[in-house]
Amino acid sequence: MDLSSSLATEALAIARKELAVSGSPIITDFFEPLPSVKPNCLLGIMGGTIGNFETYDGPKSLQTRLAQIFTNYRNAVSGNSSFLVSYDANTNGDEIIACYASDNFNYLIRSCIDRAIDTSSFDYDVVWSPHNYQLAIGLRSKRDQIVHFVGQQFAIEKNEFLPVLNSYRFPVVFVQDAAKLAGWQHKNTWTATGRVHYSLFKA
Repeated sequence: MDLSSSLATEALAIARKELAVSGSPIITDFFEPLPSVKPNCLLGIMGGTIGNFETYDGPKSLQTRLAQIFTNYRNAVSGNSSFLVSYDANTNGDEIIACYASDNFNYLIRSCIDRAIDTSSFDYDVVWSPHNYQLAIGLRSKRDQIVHFVGQQFAIEKNEFLPVLNSYRFPVVFVQDAAKLAGWQHKNTWTATGRVHYSLFKA
């Protein structure tokens, strides 16, 4: 499953070659309910997709939201089906910040919003919030200023942080518990790097 048809098709091609499975890609927003699919199927979400959604203040509400998403997948399948998901389980704040404190991500963030606001009076910044496993990358104001956006004025104070992109780094048990709440049974979890993990669940 993916929003990108090319990435979903590529993942399916790998699965056909390496796992000897057949099927078709599902192009959908992973927030949305899935169309009903056949029994004996394997649903897969690769990359860091499941970490990219809206901000939640605490781990309880965050896990509830993740369980809702996993429930969409559980409701789409019946007997003998599986769900494979990959996610970044690294919660070392120093390592995470070091990965994103780069000119490439600075450019990405500015390119996301340069057409909407003037970013010259902002510094690029990365914020890790360990209490809810949240990584936010965005801009921090160099001074007090007024920003004009979609016909409105916003007062921004010096050092105020404006998150632009949001992502989560879920611990392994956190993902397993969310899947259990959604009605999935955990079968196996593995990693080759200690960072990106893969978890397999059965319906």
